[in-house]
Amino acid sequence: MNQRHLMRWVVFIIVSILFTGLVVATFLAVFYGYGNPTESEREVLFSVFIVEVGASFIALFYSLFGIRRSKSNPIIDGLLNERLNVDSGLDGAGEEESCCQLVFLGPGESAAEARYYEQGQKLKWKVELAPGSEDSYVRISISALWRICIEEKYLLVGSERRPTNFQPVGGVLKRYITSFEYLESLGVLDDDKIPIDSVSHKDLRVRVKGTRLLEFLDWYSSRRGREISPWREFYEELLATGILRGECFRHVAYEKIWTYVSGVFWSDVLDCYQLRIAEVSNLIPTEDQAKSLRGLMNVEDERYYWADSARIRARGVSPPNSLGENISITASWILDQRNGTS
Repeated sequence: MNQRHLMRWVVFIIVSILFTGLVVATFLAVFYGYGNPTESEREVLFSVFIVEVGASFIALFYSLFGIRRSKSNPIIDGLLNERLNVDSGLDGAGEEESCCQLVFLGPGESAAEARYYEQGQKLKWKVELAPGSEDSYVRISISALWRICIEEKYLLVGSERRPTNFQPVGGVLKRYITSFEYLESLGVLDDDKIPIDSVSHKDLRVRVKGTRLLEFLDWYSSRRGREISPWREFYEELLATGILRGECFRHVAYEKIWTYVSGVFWSDVLDCYQLRIAEVSNLIPTEDQAKSLRGLMNVEDERYYWADSARIRARGVSPPNSLGENISITASWILDQRNGTS
């Protein structure tokens, strides 16, 4: 039980006790002559009694249930204007506000428009629901990706489920136990497309009903009750696997540079709506770390792959030598697509 809910019960109990005492005393005076009131005094007390009963119920109802800010923000205040990335330490002054409007059409339809939001931008979510789509679920995947670039080439690693398919270092963020109660109140469900195991447990890969999508995104933007650092993925995919030496990368510097938002789109493969969000961080290596990364370029290893921006945009296809795609679409998200550069 959260503190606000507890305080509501405390107020309710106190007011109920006082109100009950007032009702009993007035009732005895009006109907049984307690205190020997005159007939005119009884009439006045009866009128006062009626007014007090009505006023008390109105005041009690407003105090307990009328203080919510809006239907879309039942618990957390001030989330609509919370920015996605606050690691820069800015206090918000002079920041540009961006509006991300997600259009949610009928079954099988899509109006997705992928966008990149720069570090420091405030993001205000808007969700447009088409008639008949209110009860449809959106499969949401929220991840953290690393942009590791050396000599204009980007480090990609093999996917855990598809080792020959390369993608940026990173993966789906985690939700913490402190958020479970709130997410449950929104009707958030676990993903039903990928089996949940010890690795994917508590992933921010979930299903949210269209009518609660705005509330979920407001919670996400608050950065409360969820993982916000990309370090775990860096450690698991590069250090724990032995691709990089731990002593050299014990501490890493990085900056979050943008957030990719796919927009709501229909997936024929998964037969559902999807929304994909990725927070992209750029590694700022020291001289020793850059040297270590360059060393990887001279060693053949099926666990990782270095690709330039052209190869990433082509998904690994290189006619006529190679016509098979071996680079994930997520790799393009670490490229700056806003102005056509990398």
